[in-house]
Amino acid sequence: MNWGLCLSGGGVRGGAHIGVLKVLEENGLKPKYITGTSAGAIVSGLYSCGYSAKTIEEIVSSLDLKKYIDLDINGILDALKDLVVTSNTNLTGLVNGNTLEDLFKELLSDKFINQAQIPLGIIAVDINTAEVLKFTSQPIEDHGNSVNITDCKIHEAIRASIAIPGYFKPKIFKNHMLVDGGIRDNLPLDLLIELGAEKMLLVNVGFVEKNSENVHGIAEIAVQALDIMMYDSFKKSLLSLENKDNILILNTPMPDIKPLDFKKLNKAIEIGYEETQRQLPKIREFLINN
Repeated sequence: MNWGLCLSGGGVRGGAHIGVLKVLEENGLKPKYITGTSAGAIVSGLYSCGYSAKTIEEIVSSLDLKKYIDLDINGILDALKDLVVTSNTNLTGLVNGNTLEDLFKELLSDKFINQAQIPLGIIAVDINTAEVLKFTSQPIEDHGNSVNITDCKIHEAIRASIAIPGYFKPKIFKNHMLVDGGIRDNLPLDLLIELGAEKMLLVNVGFVEKNSENVHGIAEIAVQALDIMMYDSFKKSLLSLENKDNILILNTPMPDIKPLDFKKLNKAIEIGYEETQRQLPKIREFLINN
């Protein structure tokens, strides 16, 4: 079966991707191609390098994620001084992201993206030019306002793709100032097609039109705003996607899980697993019998 798996961004809700993969593995359903944005980039990057869904679950469940949030304390203090004195600041993000990138580097053995066992695609965006950077394990043709990158480390692509504006500092790569790929392409379906997939299973863990209570603080507000923007963009193409015979969308709505609610990561994994189990007959029919 020449099919690909596409994993969206969604912060902590991206844990659902792990649950989805667990069910697919248990039923012998392995994608030939995989793409991801933001949280989806993390899971797709690990999975493409041979980590099983169960092992990914064990890794993320054992981590104290707060240890990997390296706040730019000096930058924040300098920014506060600048704001008081000049009403301007050069602060580009609250979190450096270096500790988290080092973790990905260790887990992925410093591999280049062309060493991925499953053809892989990851999305990031140049905040200066609005160009979409497509990190891929094999060359693809550039289209419009996009750049294809094949000579990077997987951990570099992941770090770029998860750089939520205002929360993480942008990832500097080859003169590009890169931020979260969800700004332009939160569910990278086109990238799957460009890699060669003929059938696409899309897993959407982003914002749904339900109230999220108690959104507070700079980081949560920034992430929620990005989440709503990404959903609005995705919603415009949702109807046309659902009418295509070669595309199946698996939605895993989690309105009670906020993107930065790290304590609910295991719950997100469980929701992804249960929803995929519920829809397994439909998924099997789509991937095997159609």
